Amino acid sequence: MQSSDMMGSLPFFGKICTMTDDIFALSAPMTLTSTLAIYESQRSHMPAVDMPAVAPGMGQRAPRLRDVLGEFDALLLDGYGVLNIGAEAVPEADNMLEQARAMGLAVLVLTNGASKPSSVTAAKYPALGLSIDPVQVVSSRDALLAALEGNPMGISCLGVADGFAEPPQGQGHEVIALNPEDDKGWARADAIGVFGAVQWTAAWQTRLEEALVQGKHVYVANPDVAAPQPGGYSREPGFWVAKAAQAMSVEARDRQIHWFGKPYAPVFDLARNRLEEITGRSNWKDDRIAMVGDSLHTDILGGQAAGLNTVLITGHGLFRQGGADDAISATGIMPDYIVDTV
Repeated sequence: MQSSDMMGSLPFFGKICTMTDDIFALSAPMTLTSTLAIYESQRSHMPAVDMPAVAPGMGQRAPRLRDVLGEFDALLLDGYGVLNIGAEAVPEADNMLEQARAMGLAVLVLTNGASKPSSVTAAKYPALGLSIDPVQVVSSRDALLAALEGNPMGISCLGVADGFAEPPQGQGHEVIALNPEDDKGWARADAIGVFGAVQWTAAWQTRLEEALVQGKHVYVANPDVAAPQPGGYSREPGFWVAKAAQAMSVEARDRQIHWFGKPYAPVFDLARNRLEEITGRSNWKDDRIAMVGDSLHTDILGGQAAGLNTVLITGHGLFRQGGADDAISATGIMPDYIVDTV
């Protein structure tokens, strides 16, 4: 495995997942190449999209999202890589939101950030100068909580991993905050919820792997493998869960691990419902709704599987150092539009 983000490695991308190098190795920082390789290793349980790699009309180029807003009636905007990078707003994101509003577009933020309630996530946008109301934020946390409501899975005690994640309340079953040093808590929890990985350590990873070996079900709110940060890429919950599942059979993995958030259907269903709630309109045409994001495997693949239009932002997120074209060719995930910025 190459440790550089130089995309000269990507023409050989098809070989990456069959190489003997460990794509989950912790000895080197995450790179774009390793991030894409891990996502590709997970494709078997991601939504399938029945279309050619390059369909007519796909892959249209524009400098900015603002240049193609007239093609849509609603925007589902990823957070990281589209509206902000870390604690900084993406340049001109405020102007894009103003233009969308002036054109009458409905706007939602559709994020895989799940450590905190959506109301907490929403509160950061006004602080960044971005006009986003709490009702406009739909998160993968919301999708998991909706699935857990009423306890259809028969969970007795849900243990929430990662010390930074806020345990949900009122789910019809006991919810506890886990601690990697607390044997009793892990024994009591018959299911594990992975909402975030801000404070993930080797001790958390060992506990997660033990839980899977014991046959416990794991509910993953955030499928992201990595997130763009000012200094590189952070390892996200999707990385740690995929790493923990390496030794599992496909059957056991698919039985025990349950994914929410992009690219999976529950969060897109939730976003459609929210669009109807905030607009009072139920006749949305899927091809007039745009999923806008920086990740091929979560935003674009998920949007395509949901039947939506898709826009890949290349200038601020995963592809800010280049490589988008090679990644599209290697993965076969072709957005409808490719833009540099908002």
